[in-house]
Amino acid sequence: MVPSSRPRSIPAAVALGSALLVASALGASPADAATVKPVVPSVAAYTLVLTSTEQAGCGPTSVDGSYLTLRAGVAHLAMPGRSALVGVVTRHGTAFAVHVRSTSGAKTGVDLTGTIGANHQLKGTVAYGGVFPGADTGYSCNTTFTSLVVPAAKTPCPTSAAVYAAWRKKVPVAGPAVTGFGPVTCWRTWAVAHVRGRSDGNVVFARSPKLHVNTPAEGAAFHQQVCGTPTAPKAWRGPTITLCAQG
Repeated sequence: MVPSSRPRSIPAAVALGSALLVASALGASPADAATVKPVVPSVAAYTLVLTSTEQAGCGPTSVDGSYLTLRAGVAHLAMPGRSALVGVVTRHGTAFAVHVRSTSGAKTGVDLTGTIGANHQLKGTVAYGGVFPGADTGYSCNTTFTSLVVPAAKTPCPTSAAVYAAWRKKVPVAGPAVTGFGPVTCWRTWAVAHVRGRSDGNVVFARSPKLHVNTPAEGAAFHQQVCGTPTAPKAWRGPTITLCAQG
């Protein structure tokens, strides 16, 4: 069984420091940004999906659904509801380490370490800590994650036929409730398609590593990344998307 994250209420300085220790294992520091070997490809974007549960007390916001971009050794991490964290990414063979810190607002540090798999997918552990807003105490947590690669901006949205084929892989027996899908819209990792048939509504698909109906863990990441993000498609953030309508 994968262990859950373990929150601790500790002095602020200790909390922030503990989340920054992992980077030293692969020799990363902010000064390395111009010289480190970047994760392949040199420009990439990911949605983080947690594979173990964040317990209550793991900070004022979740790492789940965070949007990670890597460019020439520099890492940016946008956590839901928080200003971007900035730092470095290093790579040794198939091992990688990402080390980012907040540049404004509440002090926060996040370290991601793990391996680079097929299709440049990242997975591993995440350690993060910081200071509770308006307090002199902090938090320090650890959990595990995988990632969904965000397709390049010029990648076309999947067709209605493609999402129906992905749907049939999950629901192999055809029925009148879903006979196909209408228009498909895309943003970052996600594709949303309107149902055709006796049912009404929309289905969320993940486009990485291959087009598929989102898993429960990916659904949680979608909720974190999309439902409260002003830059996400407005139509997705309303009651027509169950993952957002649930609050």
